[in-house]
Order: sequence, then C-alpha cells, then structure tokens
Amino acid sequence: MGLKAGASKREITPKNPAWLAGYGSRNKPSEGVHDPLFMTAIVFDDGNARLAMVSTDLCFIPLSVKELIAPKIQSELSIPPDHLVMASTHTHSGPVTSGKNVDAEWLEFLANEIFIAISESVSSIIPAKISVGIGKSDVGVNRRERRPDGQIVLGHNEDGFVDRQVGVIRICGESEEPIATLINYGCHGTVLGGGNYLISADYMGAAVRRVQDTVGGVVTFFNGAPGDVDPFHRVGTNFDYVEELGEKLAVEVHRIINEKMIDAEATPIYVIPTEIGLPLKTPAENGNPISVISTSIVRIGDLQFIMFPGEMFSETGLVLRTRSSAKFPFVMSYFCGKSAGYLPIRSAYKDGGYEVNTSRHSSDAEEIYVNTVSKLIV
Repeated sequence: MGLKAGASKREITPKNPAWLAGYGSRNKPSEGVHDPLFMTAIVFDDGNARLAMVSTDLCFIPLSVKELIAPKIQSELSIPPDHLVMASTHTHSGPVTSGKNVDAEWLEFLANEIFIAISESVSSIIPAKISVGIGKSDVGVNRRERRPDGQIVLGHNEDGFVDRQVGVIRICGESEEPIATLINYGCHGTVLGGGNYLISADYMGAAVRRVQDTVGGVVTFFNGAPGDVDPFHRVGTNFDYVEELGEKLAVEVHRIINEKMIDAEATPIYVIPTEIGLPLKTPAENGNPISVISTSIVRIGDLQFIMFPGEMFSETGLVLRTRSSAKFPFVMSYFCGKSAGYLPIRSAYKDGGYEVNTSRHSSDAEEIYVNTVSKLIV
C-alpha cells in the first residue's frame, strides 16, 4: 500500500479581546483583528502508521493542548500521541497560550478545532504522492547586532549568518489534485512589535494567503531555525511591511513550485520521540543541573523532520540538516513538547545578548543536543 494523505484548515481567531504573546511590554488586550488566525492539519497514512502534522498561527502551542486531545485522537483516529506532531508559526501577534492572562475557554476551543481538523483530514485521505523543492529567501536577517561599544543587541547584523533555505513540500493526489503545500523557512514572526495590538499571523500568514490563492489545497507554514533571525523589517506596527515580506516569500515559493520540484519517496512513516537532558546555567530549585526537553525525528520516506521545542540558531539548523542521511531533511522549531526555550551556539556565550541572557542552558547544551540528535538522523 502506498501513501494516503488528507488535509484540513480551521480558523482559531479569538472571538473576544485577547492578551497577545511575544512581548512583555504589552499592557492591555488586543484591540481588533487585522487578519484571522488558522490552524492546519495534514494526516499521512502508509497502511501501517498514521501521522498528523499540525501547524498553528500562534507564538507557542503548549503541551496542555496536546494532552487534552491526544487520548481521543488515539482512540478514535488511530493516531498515537507520538505521531501527533504540533507546532506554531511563532507569530508575536496571536493570543497567549499560558500564564495568568490566558483565556482558558479559548484554549479549549483551540484544542477542539485541532481535533476536528485532524478528523476531517482522516476522512478526506486519498492516495497521494509527494514532491519537494528547495529555494532561498532574504526575508530574514541575522538580528545579533554589535554596537560600537561591543554590546550585542537585537537589530540588524547583515554580515551575520542566516540559513536562507526555503523548503516546499507538495502533497497531491494521483491525478495532481492539490491536498497540501508545506512551507518551511526559519525567521521570527516579528514584523509586528509590542506596539501592535491587532491580531495577525504576521508575514507567515501573508505568504500562506498568497500561495493558497494560487495553488489550492491547504497551505501551511512550519518555522525552521530562527533563534537568531528576525524579518528584515522588524518589531514595528506597519502592516505594509507584513504584506511586503509575505509577498517576497510567496514569490519564491511559487518559483520553487514552478521550477524546482522533485518527486520524493513517500513511505514508510516512522517517528522517533526522544527526551534529552541539557545542562542548565544554574541548577533548578530542586538542585537538578539538567533540564529535560522533548524532540522528535519524523520520517516520511525521503523526508525527515527534526522537531525542536524552542528556538535554535540558524547555524544549528544547518548543521543538523547536513548530518542527516535523508534526501530531504528539514528542521522545524516551536514543536509542542517539553520546551527548551533558546538554545544558543557556544560562540554566542562570550558575546552575550538577548538569546544568551534569556536561555536557561549552559554553553555546552547546543553541542549536546546536536550530537544526540545526530545519532538519530543517520
């Protein structure tokens, strides 16, 4: 039996004003909706295993949401918890999903919509094939700017490293009817800053809308390795920049679809869930010097997805891709699991900066993560 696949899309925009995630400077709830938020589900079935891949227009998706729906998805849809892979696009203009300002009723609504979308995807599965294309984009820029006094601040470092790869995965029926298109690119969802109080999917949503209008099916976005990468236009309130960068990414996606697609082997499906202990800067309150994070290696034939529950640097993503034995490896951050937060590379620690200062991990952590995952992706 070959691959079957189905996809669905549901709107998850809050009906009421919501506190927005991503910036501590915000001091009030949202004041309206600029563009709606969605979640997408793609279900793959190779005859032996099913896999559900979910993307949400949120800053983060908490493990509590998965815990709400995983038992039902396993019992009713035959998708075990390890095969339910969820992530967020990392828009900083979506509702908070944890903490004191979270809307518990909306969070329950979100979980239900995810379940419905996965159910719809299962109901719509048809024989499918996969093609993959690779391009590049300069939507993102390294954000670790060095001031004349040597201080590292969030800004523009146009000499800094950025992994510019744009990955496009097309899932179509046997007669070329579109099922889903997956876009993978590593860049923060921060065209809009803390001064914005309108709900928005940021540049990622703008890109998805443009591609959706052209290619049909369900179009979705999974962020790559954006820990030290911001959009070229960053942390403002100008929605023209959202549209400009969304259009730029969409143009490259269209070019890839028209010129670069290669057929990929689409079976078998398997998932390697893993927990990795990473050293902390300072021991936890219980004295434990280690923080345990989740990661997952997802394989669909020639495709491999390295799912990371936080924000890895662009350099780390590239290293992992080069170490993979898969024909088409991809890194996907903001995975729903035990979160890692920021995982800076060792060389960043001597310079400091926001990512290093906010990370709870020591300078050894990134190498430990990379070396552990490298053994799972060969």
